[in-house]
Amino acid sequence: MSDWRPGQPLKIETERFIARSLTADDVNEDYVSWWNDPEIQQGFGNPPRGFTLESARQHVAKFNNKNNFHLGIFLKSTGKLIGFYAITVDHRQKVSKANLCIGDKSLWSKGTATEIAIAAMKIRFEEMGVEKIEGEIRGDNRASMAIYDKLGFKKEGTLRKQGIGPGGKRIDIHLYGLLKREWQERYGS
Repeated sequence: MSDWRPGQPLKIETERFIARSLTADDVNEDYVSWWNDPEIQQGFGNPPRGFTLESARQHVAKFNNKNNFHLGIFLKSTGKLIGFYAITVDHRQKVSKANLCIGDKSLWSKGTATEIAIAAMKIRFEEMGVEKIEGEIRGDNRASMAIYDKLGFKKEGTLRKQGIGPGGKRIDIHLYGLLKREWQERYGS
């Protein structure tokens, strides 16, 4: 259980990480670099964003901790910022979406995304009243597809050539979903 209340910063703790609502003071050169890294942004189906420290701080300030959250992912052992997790919750429809970025590439393929995602899904289902978590993958991001599969999401469809990716290339958007009932069956909550 977290001690989160609507409008208050959210904090999620796992074995190796702390994910908590970012503030403008948390924004650093590493964070900015992830938005401008072609390899990382391609995973989101986007070109590099051209962020500066100031535009990144403005981006972080847009999140209200009620229906949209921007969590920094920090190593417990050192306090180093290694990524972020953006969550939206439609409280009326009881549906949530998220985007996860592990910016520190030395932590790719080490279970980082899975560990954070499971903890964040638990809070959304158990404390925020969400009935479904949706996932959207832009382009051919096989690593994200594997994570959704590992977490028990069902592929619900593909919007063929729905978006425009890096370089103006048309890309597919793959839709995934996990129902609260499926979560409970899988994770025993």
